[in-house]
Amino acid sequence: MVPNPQYGFVMTLALLTLAALLNTPSHAPADSLVGRVTDSRGRPLAHAAVRIPQLRRLAETDANGRFRFADVPLGRWTVSVTDIGYAPGTSTVDLTRNSSRFEFRLTEAPVELPTLVSTGTPDPLTPLATPLSSSTMESDLLRRSQSVSIARAVENLPGVRSVTTGSQIAKPMIRGLSGQRVLVLDGGHRLEDYSWSDEDGPSLDARLAGRVEVIRGPTSLLYGADAIGGVVNAVPDPLPELGPGGNSWHRISVEQSVASNNAETGTTLRYERGSAGHGFRANVVGRRAASLHTPDGELDNTGFGAVNGDIAWGSRGSRGSFTIRGAHYGGEFRLLEATGPAAAIRLRPEAEEEGPVRKARDERLQLDALRLAGAWRLEANAQFQQHSLVEVSDDANPAAGAGKETVAFDLLLNTLTAGLSAHRTIAGHLLTTVGVSALHQTNDTRGPIALVPAGTTNNAAGFAVVEHRTTRWSMLAGLRGDRSSLDADANSSLSSAGERRNFHALTGNFGVVFRPVDGWSISANAGRGWRAPNLFELYSNGPKLSEARYEIGEPLLVTESANNLEASIRWQRPRLRGEITGYRNSIDNYIFITPTGANAGGLAVYRYRQTDARLTGGEASLEVDPIASLTVRARVDGVRTLDRTNDTPLPLTPPVRTLVGVEWHAPAFGWAGRAHLGADLIGVARQDRLGSYDLPTAGYSLLEISAGFDRAVLGRSLSMELTIHNATNTSYRDFLSRYKAFALNPGRDIVLRLATTL
Repeated sequence: MVPNPQYGFVMTLALLTLAALLNTPSHAPADSLVGRVTDSRGRPLAHAAVRIPQLRRLAETDANGRFRFADVPLGRWTVSVTDIGYAPGTSTVDLTRNSSRFEFRLTEAPVELPTLVSTGTPDPLTPLATPLSSSTMESDLLRRSQSVSIARAVENLPGVRSVTTGSQIAKPMIRGLSGQRVLVLDGGHRLEDYSWSDEDGPSLDARLAGRVEVIRGPTSLLYGADAIGGVVNAVPDPLPELGPGGNSWHRISVEQSVASNNAETGTTLRYERGSAGHGFRANVVGRRAASLHTPDGELDNTGFGAVNGDIAWGSRGSRGSFTIRGAHYGGEFRLLEATGPAAAIRLRPEAEEEGPVRKARDERLQLDALRLAGAWRLEANAQFQQHSLVEVSDDANPAAGAGKETVAFDLLLNTLTAGLSAHRTIAGHLLTTVGVSALHQTNDTRGPIALVPAGTTNNAAGFAVVEHRTTRWSMLAGLRGDRSSLDADANSSLSSAGERRNFHALTGNFGVVFRPVDGWSISANAGRGWRAPNLFELYSNGPKLSEARYEIGEPLLVTESANNLEASIRWQRPRLRGEITGYRNSIDNYIFITPTGANAGGLAVYRYRQTDARLTGGEASLEVDPIASLTVRARVDGVRTLDRTNDTPLPLTPPVRTLVGVEWHAPAFGWAGRAHLGADLIGVARQDRLGSYDLPTAGYSLLEISAGFDRAVLGRSLSMELTIHNATNTSYRDFLSRYKAFALNPGRDIVLRLATTL
């Protein structure tokens, strides 16, 4: 199907006009915010990151701890300062012409602590002040993950898992919900993909993110449909500023990584430049890997190759900023046969060297603009995304013979999204936000196997949010209305005559936080989310070879509605940090797929159904620093699901997971400089409560080891990271792995990463 050119042209023209208006130069009052960052003893801290989140500004300190922001609009701004090995500093700066120089003093902290959380609320909040359950993976921990998959990078956060196909294809799962029930954002822009498929993960490379924020629980208020389980937001660092002395600068960074299990190699190149009124950054990440190895041997046809990257340029002035960013994600991922390697080789001996291949390609063009208009802060964003998914397989054309692989299916998704919001603070503590958003999407079905009909989706929404903050209390309340339409084309091979479906939803959120003493908070939150059925759930009618089953949709499916209640206790003291959270998420008209007991063409027939579901569970985490150089940590999370109609568990409910770890760290350790050494023992229980087509897996324990250092060599930064996954080479089957029916999970994997600046 070809996108409507007139509709797309009008929307694009409107967005470009809006961005130009928001970025119109002006001579509004502004000042330079300059200052110095030191440690508790008054010594300067170099390379500390200083951020103004509301303005999307980032500066880095020099060797003397100095930083500088030019042309900062007059007003009250939140400033955060972070540096590895120090607790983050946050302050509200009242910028006037006579007060533009500030001193920030950071205290030593053994681990990198979370800073402001910007996802899920209109304005950044500290973890102790937000009513939403949130987790962050800061830059230091993110680079240790060394994964091409954003889902694999964050899977050890509380309440977060991943549904996997091999080592690199993964979907995030939050509190037992995955696929289109978890919304993935790239710098606040929603990503659209084919979430129905286990072999199509989010089109994000974890190395392109400066940090990742995860919100657990429904967050449809700001983001609309699909955020029933939660949100994963990969946040790129803001573009660089001028140097502290007002000088332009540039930097080249290089990373090289190798992994033992699948002979994976990866190279990352980064160039960034800060100059007067402008910032620029470019990244490219290349990865290549052979087949995976388990304790039982090699898994044939599980290698991959990927080239990802982005390029961004932005301008800023006294009244706002404008950023344009292009991102690319692409790769070929080889897949085990859904019937298992042994069966495939028995049926076709040459299959040992062959098998299905998924070819993914994703291109994004993003626009972000910010404009100050009197007491209002206006923000506009737009994105065009083209997502392609192709599967090549012998099974698509058996008559062609061995080695004659052909395209099984070819899908193309074009999505245009846009949003505009306005923020105003009243009396210094009441923040009001109003906004609108729109989406236009077309799906084009190509290839010999038509999985779904072509179709067009349109959505429009409006929302309003109020935040009230005092010294001890925080409150967030808001409402959102969405209206969506889905036009499915006729398709004779799917026995679909074509139809139009309309959906609408009213969602909202109310949360409150009480901070009885410094460093402690008690929060309660009620949220409502929604999701409309997609093309695959409505109109599938054919073989899905990668899953070895025949799927049939249900055209009468209706909207899912989720109502979530949760409560948390959080604490963040100098040597004691933790959180305890409990939740209950009730989902009306929950959509799931289940076997029917019938067969078609030798494949088991599965059909989409709806039921009422309930998910209850919790997360608990604790970190203690018995001495300054040692951290002991423990976590546990679990969820219990229920099909309320049939009184049975929902499919793919993750088992209870625990983590116990210890880490030694030193801010200065001889030649190595800043160094760390740690180990985590992860235990996963057996899942005894099985859904309609679940396969049981035994419980298991994994040992993860990591070590690394950062230091300066000849004026250049040098860092090394060594990680050993599954250090004891344990044989196990992950309950959330697509390969669990016929293959073990990967064995020991030793990963080494080196990075430096040129």
